Amino acid sequence: ATKQAAAAGTKTAAIVFGGVAPSSVTNGSRLYNGSWSNTPDMPASQYGQAAAGTQTSALGMGGEPNNGFTISYNGSSWTEVAGMPSGGKGQTGGGASNTSAWVAGGQDPSGNATNQALTYTGSWTSLPNLNTARETLNGGGVVTSALVYGGKTGPPSAVATTESYNG
Repeated sequence: ATKQAAAAGTKTAAIVFGGVAPSSVTNGSRLYNGSWSNTPDMPASQYGQAAAGTQTSALGMGGEPNNGFTISYNGSSWTEVAGMPSGGKGQTGGGASNTSAWVAGGQDPSGNATNQALTYTGSWTSLPNLNTARETLNGGGVVTSALVYGGKTGPPSAVATTESYNG
């Protein structure tokens, strides 16, 4: 079993990638269409990434061990693309494809919770910051309609705040 893997797509057409399986970081990825099948490996091992897109157009953002790592999947292969400008891990993200995605919050490379929000359209652009800096948060949606919730500001401070973004 793999933990801390990223996933994109729907319940009947998904891609799962990266993670820790069972005791080391992996670069593996798998497709799900009612049953599991292998797909090409990512260019590097990574876990805890935020994910966006679909089974044939996915983006993996941030995570560990390389905080700024960003990878794009086009339905047949993975490509490393422009890294996140300030890196990060423990973010949330979403989006419609590998060229229309967002990421928010997380932990900066110094270990501090951040309120950073970015969009990816082939390159990275800053969005308005979250109102509350936090890491290990959850969220979903597309670039013009997103929601983030929960997380923590640092051990063990939980955040019971929900924020929405309307583009």
